[in-house]
Amino acid sequence: MSRIRLVVYRNVFALIVEIDGYEGETRLQTKRATYKDLQAWVKERYGLHVSNLAISQTKELCGLAKTKYKGYGDAEGQPAPKLAAKKEAAIREAFIWFGLIEKE
Repeated sequence: MSRIRLVVYRNVFALIVEIDGYEGETRLQTKRATYKDLQAWVKERYGLHVSNLAISQTKELCGLAKTKYKGYGDAEGQPAPKLAAKKEAAIREAFIWFGLIEKE
């Protein structure tokens, strides 16, 4: 027997379909995740603070459209800080959760 529910998260509506015998996780997927949404998800899930720069660097590594970051690395001879592996992994998980990339 299937069950359908309407879920509201902030300003996004989603239909959740539950099918008997399916052991997948229920989650909200949207293509409109903001940097604040990603930061909040990572903070809640992993207890890590990730900067906009870290999200931007991870987007570039994943091949997503990158917005111009106006911080480190703009001036010549000023390299951007190295992205920590555990922060990159947490941000990738957030991308998967929000439906921005597919699980590898």
